Amino acid sequence: MTGGEKKFSEEVMEAVDERKGSITYKVFEECPSEVYNSFKFILSIESNGEDNHVVTWALEYEKKTESVADRHELMDLCIVLNKEIDRHYSLVRN
Repeated sequence: MTGGEKKFSEEVMEAVDERKGSITYKVFEECPSEVYNSFKFILSIESNGEDNHVVTWALEYEKKTESVADRHELMDLCIVLNKEIDRHYSLVRN
């Protein structure tokens, strides 16, 4: 949900880099393809010790026109996903 409105899209896992601990998802269909030539989420998880991890999200996109607004609200989605990742790791550790 972004901006209080539910939106749906499809994505495909484009790349996995085990050395860097990153996964790249290419987003297509629905909302992003209407206004973007390309749109990717890159998730990286870096271990800083046994129980310490740093999660980093990067959004890479190419707008079809300059009049397309930047999608800052998608960072809210990344925060929600980080909380879910943290919850998952908490359950796995216990």
